[in-house]
Amino acid sequence: MPNGLNITLISGWAIPEAWLKALTQPFCPAATVHGVYPQDPFDAEEAKRILQTSAPDVVIGYSLGSLWLLHHREHLPETAVKILMAPILAFKQEAGLGGKIPSGQLEFFLRTVERTQDLPTVLGDFMALGDIVLPPEAKVGIPERDTLLRGLQFLRDVSATPDAVARFHAVLGDRDPFTDATALQSLVPSLKVVNDCGHHPESLLQTIFQLPAASSEKRI
Repeated sequence: MPNGLNITLISGWAIPEAWLKALTQPFCPAATVHGVYPQDPFDAEEAKRILQTSAPDVVIGYSLGSLWLLHHREHLPETAVKILMAPILAFKQEAGLGGKIPSGQLEFFLRTVERTQDLPTVLGDFMALGDIVLPPEAKVGIPERDTLLRGLQFLRDVSATPDAVARFHAVLGDRDPFTDATALQSLVPSLKVVNDCGHHPESLLQTIFQLPAASSEKRI
């Protein structure tokens, strides 16, 4: 990893950016990693600020962050290496873009997050689907309820066509609970499927930092 490389890391739904950054840094100790959780994933101006302020050499979007990158790809620096980690083209199963979650189930979960008096338990159960257990000190970084709701609305309402991924690398676990790896392989030619891997970012990150960079023979 070259010294001084800037990496912008867009976090997944309910995943604290500091925790994801801490998982990422050991794979690229000489790089500067900027962990970001968009407060309003629909907001193009926020996306422009995030993607252009730090002049990233590498941009990684994890889970919801991957759909966010595709949705706001016009603001990506042309020369940046662009990577989708646990990519989502559409979260809803009915869209036919690899998503596994029926729209009715997503709507029910959205209402649950909106109304529950025990949000930590609801979030813990959701993360357990992806074999993710946050340490207690990381949980303080989980976004507020309103931000979480906007993220779920984004997952409900936004999708990306397969041609949007043309300049992206993509890495997905074969046991991901939210995206069908076999279905996505036919839509995303660059997709690297990681065996015996779910939604937890650690194995995906390990694979990412073994990928060739998009513009050279050097590794990321």
